Amino acid sequence: MPLALYLVAFIGAALAAAALQRRRRAAMLPPGPPGDPLIGHLLRMPSTDPALVFHQWAKIYGPIMHLKVLGRSMIILDSYQAAVDLLDKRGLIYSDRPKFTLYELFGWMPVLGFARYGSKTLGIQRQMHQSYLGRHRIADFKPMQTHEARSLVQNLFESPPAQYEKLMSRFSSGIITQIVAGHRITSDDDPYIQISNEIYDAFAKTGLPGSSPLDLFPLCGATLSALVSRSGAYAFCESRSVCNPRAMGIPSAHGQGATGECSAVGEALPCFIRDQLEQMEDSEDEEQLKGAAANIFAAGELTTWSALTIFVIAMVLHPESQAKAQKEIDLVVGDMRLPEFLDREHLPFVEGILQETLRWLPSVPMG
Repeated sequence: MPLALYLVAFIGAALAAAALQRRRRAAMLPPGPPGDPLIGHLLRMPSTDPALVFHQWAKIYGPIMHLKVLGRSMIILDSYQAAVDLLDKRGLIYSDRPKFTLYELFGWMPVLGFARYGSKTLGIQRQMHQSYLGRHRIADFKPMQTHEARSLVQNLFESPPAQYEKLMSRFSSGIITQIVAGHRITSDDDPYIQISNEIYDAFAKTGLPGSSPLDLFPLCGATLSALVSRSGAYAFCESRSVCNPRAMGIPSAHGQGATGECSAVGEALPCFIRDQLEQMEDSEDEEQLKGAAANIFAAGELTTWSALTIFVIAMVLHPESQAKAQKEIDLVVGDMRLPEFLDREHLPFVEGILQETLRWLPSVPMG
């Protein structure tokens, strides 16, 4: 038998084995909408409101769906129970993130929102949640939040409506920077506000995570990296140094930056950066700390500002609810003082407005 015939037979057997393996993998994957050859679901991927589109698909294909774009598989979870089953109960198997090649090029990978599942990242994340985002620590921040809320009310009262959005943004940034870095924002010229604005602008220029050509074609990384490095987004980041979490005011290896501010606020208010540095034994953990602090700042500021803005919109659209809430506050609090956290349990209608604000237009799709 000629050598060419052996070669053809070998190639045919290899292709058949690959096709069989692909079919077996496909049979193990969750259902999903039909895709196109080679490109998969590329043309069907929603460009706006993806959460709403995925929710509609879930009514047909179930709460766990499989999509493939240019050979890259994605699993979409559309229910709370599905998320708990896969990401909590079987977290060691499924709690990971894809590799964001573009963000790695930009220097954002220390941020926990983009970091891969690993021991160091997991340790910092668990410590962050237990120490600063757990229910047992919320009371430590209430005096500071009360002070900032009253300052916001006074500023809103003394300012024209055109300034409301900026004031609410400053309020949101002010709370989170005190928790993270022990720094109090007192003016619109504060460097933390400038950093916040620049980072959000940078994110807007890079698009959705994982959607860039560099993420879709990682094997062409060298060529695409050269193209991305000449793009407006990369130039924007590089010129303002917002790609690296160091720009968030995280202390350097020499102990400068936010550490001094944390120490200045004393023991009355916990400070994430200071407390983590005191417990840190390995200098390599500093990059993880920078990413964790940047993650708290970015996530906390945006969600708080979003909820406040949506609340104002809701009150403008429903003045009858605003009047009813004001009446309830007047009955409970009176006209000699402002509400406090202790009054919350006696204000059921106001509490209902709060919960409806979070449900009506959530800043992140949570179901």
